Amino acid sequence: MKPGAFLINASRGPVVDQAALLQALQEGWILGAGLDVFDPEPLPADSALLGLDNVVVSPHMAAHTEEALLRMAMVVKDVLAVIEGREPEHPVPAPE
Repeated sequence: MKPGAFLINASRGPVVDQAALLQALQEGWILGAGLDVFDPEPLPADSALLGLDNVVVSPHMAAHTEEALLRMAMVVKDVLAVIEGREPEHPVPAPE
């Protein structure tokens, strides 16, 4: 990564080697990091990453947008409908 780069991880915790990231941040190899996922998760309270000024963390909530929550609710409604023997409102088309 370029020295002025920011690492953003909102995918999966194990994608990033956190020890290497900590070293890169402490030694200025990169400018900063934004982390929504960790390995392990949750991030331990004594993690050195939490003490850095160039790191922003969030509690694995990046996907919780209003649209995502509404779509999850639609899926739950359809699952309940199927369990209760009703047709789902938003069925997945059968493969051809």
